[in-house]
Amino acid sequence: MLKICNIQILTDTFDEDIFNFLIKHRFDLSIHHSQVTKDLINLLHKNDIKISTWTVNDKVLMESLAKLGIDYITTDGI
Repeated sequence: MLKICNIQILTDTFDEDIFNFLIKHRFDLSIHHSQVTKDLINLLHKNDIKISTWTVNDKVLMESLAKLGIDYITTDGI
C-alpha cells in the first residue's frame, strides 16, 4: 500500500489486535489521554508508530504527556 500521508486509528482502548493492525497497515495511533502510558509510547515508538492523544484541555496534563514523549496532542484550547 502506498503511504500518501500519515493515517491514524482513533480509539479509546489499546490491545494486541489494534497493535497488530497498526503494524500491518503502517498506521499511527490516536488514543484517549487516559490510556497513555510511557510503556505504550515506548512500544509504539520502537515500532515506528506515532501516537497522538485527545482531547486534552489541561495545561498540566499536556506538559505531563509531552514529558512522556507523546507525538501530538489534540485540544479544544487552553
